[in-house]
Amino acid sequence: MQDGAARALSRLVCSNPSNQGKVADAGAIPPLVALLSSSTPAVQEQAATALANLVANNPDNQTKVASASAIPPLVELLSASTSGDVQVRAATALSNLCAGHPCNQSKVASAGAIPPMVALLSASTPGGVQEEIAYALGNLVAANSDVQGKVASAGAIPPLVALLSACTPVHVQEQAVRAVASLCAGNPCNQGKVASACAVPPLVALLSSSASAHVQEQGLASLMHIAGCSTQTRKMVAAASAITPLVGLMCDPGTTELTFTMAYSTVGSLLADPLVSVSFTSAGPFLPLVTLLHVNASEDVMLGAARTFYQVASISPSIRRELAAAGVIPPLMKVRADRSTPPRVKNMISALHRVLSDVCTCRECVSNQKHLNGRTAHEASSSSVLGHAGTVPSVVEPVDPDKLMQELLEEEEREKAVKETKAKSKKEKKQRQKEKKKKGKSKEEQVLEHAILE
Repeated sequence: MQDGAARALSRLVCSNPSNQGKVADAGAIPPLVALLSSSTPAVQEQAATALANLVANNPDNQTKVASASAIPPLVELLSASTSGDVQVRAATALSNLCAGHPCNQSKVASAGAIPPMVALLSASTPGGVQEEIAYALGNLVAANSDVQGKVASAGAIPPLVALLSACTPVHVQEQAVRAVASLCAGNPCNQGKVASACAVPPLVALLSSSASAHVQEQGLASLMHIAGCSTQTRKMVAAASAITPLVGLMCDPGTTELTFTMAYSTVGSLLADPLVSVSFTSAGPFLPLVTLLHVNASEDVMLGAARTFYQVASISPSIRRELAAAGVIPPLMKVRADRSTPPRVKNMISALHRVLSDVCTCRECVSNQKHLNGRTAHEASSSSVLGHAGTVPSVVEPVDPDKLMQELLEEEEREKAVKETKAKSKKEKKQRQKEKKKKGKSKEEQVLEHAILE
């Protein structure tokens, strides 16, 4: 009888905001909370399901149900119940209570939910329970650094990383990688712990697997956070051969704007660290990015490809020669010369062109190189008198692309201002000549008039 009534309420409020409000206002919450302590598993299951549906995407009901003391009995069901179905429904209710609700996140953590949740991630737990627990943990820690720390300290990271394995059912793997991404977001301490738990190889494997776009996106988010943590974690990402799948995602026509941005950001973090970029001895993994250098690509895509090549070219002369031999320079020049190319992209390409000048065969670079060689020979001659050997730097000193681009934009603005000043001056000069001519003509007419009168 009781489980039937709870089931009816559950169906009534499922994905129905209007009914959620009406049922809550009718006073259904206290009796549903009381049913969680029933001695009958079927009643507990239906009561937990009804509460889960009642609070789903409903901030008001989330607060009301938590205020009705529903959290402690729901937490109790995670550890006390021997029924997997009851545990799943209790986890779902807790998950929905926490979603986007910082206050409830703290209440659930304080109620002792974390230890039983972590315990249910073990390999002996049925897949359906693991999936719901991983989903609940993802909502529990989202954008909450305090709870992120508590969950990590409770030992949740190793079992979650174990669930990233290719042997894990897809639906469980999807929630595990989501939970890992939530644990890493904005938390350097957890980022280091996740990397140390050997999460990088399976996360990289997700990028090149047949996993869903959502799984790849969550895995990429985790890698982006890890790569932004420290030199040690960046070395782990580089050592796991992440560049190839990351570049693959950047070049994939079906890649979303968010995925492109995260992949580009991760690659940029690796290349920006001199202690990591030195491990890249070939331009090969980056060459597919040349396909993004065309005028039909979006501004962000062209800029991302050009900036990545700038960082790669700054590593060593051999890599610059490899880029030149692979034909990277002609499409760069074509994009820069096109009138429709945005200024930011043109300036970034100009910066890249400067870095590639020692391997570029265009007239501008050859002329500059001859001038440089002549100056270097003179300096070497002068230096030999002093007992020093003149040398040419073999590695381009890395420059911050953002700073360089800002300088180029400022230079462009100065040139534009000079042109406008010259144009204005020329216009004013023409106007003066016109007025002078008009004035002179007027005098001639006066003289003629005077002659006629005489």
